[in-house]
Amino acid sequence: QFSVKTRFLVKFPELNHAMKVNVSMDREAPLVKGYRRFNVLGTNSKALNMAESMSGGMVADFRHLTLKEQKSGGGGKGVHDLSLSVTEELHIINFFTEFLLHDVSVSLETSSLPVVIISNSS
Repeated sequence: QFSVKTRFLVKFPELNHAMKVNVSMDREAPLVKGYRRFNVLGTNSKALNMAESMSGGMVADFRHLTLKEQKSGGGGKGVHDLSLSVTEELHIINFFTEFLLHDVSVSLETSSLPVVIISNSS
């Protein structure tokens, strides 16, 4: 389980709770054999909220998120090319929202620094 928080550093009281932020993993994942893809489980959409921010702006706080590996559906009898029992990979968490104010609409997107996911094959 993990938690992540994103902030929109501009205060727009009229947009409090109106902007929804979505979180996902590895939006532009490389198409390399053996690169694992993950789905985010838990509440992956939250409203930006000024009440949770101590320093101004609006915050979306995602708590108790978990990751589940996407199965590749490659057929066979479940044979994996994993020679190591423990793997360590870098992945990126992506955040998306739609900014809409006075008939102006802008899609906003940002990414985290790479995070390390350590897991074992069992």
